[in-house]
Amino acid sequence: MAAEDTVHILGEGGGIFELSLPLHETIADKLKKGLVRRVNADGSPYDEHARPAGTEPADKRPAVSAAKDVWATWAVAESERRGEPISIDDAQALTKDVLIERYGVKAETTETDEQRAEREAAELDQLKADAALFDVPAEGTADEIRAAIAEKRSQQKND
Repeated sequence: MAAEDTVHILGEGGGIFELSLPLHETIADKLKKGLVRRVNADGSPYDEHARPAGTEPADKRPAVSAAKDVWATWAVAESERRGEPISIDDAQALTKDVLIERYGVKAETTETDEQRAEREAAELDQLKADAALFDVPAEGTADEIRAAIAEKRSQQKND
């Protein structure tokens, strides 16, 4: 059994046990209540926020065909981005299908009118700066400026 498929638990009697994931619900409940705790194989304290070496989260969602460990690492990072962090243990305890279902798509965000206006103003400012680079008028709507820039680019390619 691969090391990623198991955890080490310091039992109520002081023994260290290597258990398969997902944990049985009674063990998971004891872990949640603090009656037992996860440790490293040598009995040292386990850092639940540490990620396994070589599994740094990517900014891009993994492919559906990616390994479960990759999805678990992604789920931890994505849950942190969403402001609802889960531990690597919690992610490993879920099936790959559940990880994909819960963390495979970005959470929909609701943009307020004020946020949309700020974003549109920033986009217009950037377009005006781009217009200056292409020596086109920075007047008009964002769509008009985009069209003028696109036309100028097309002319430059043909020259």
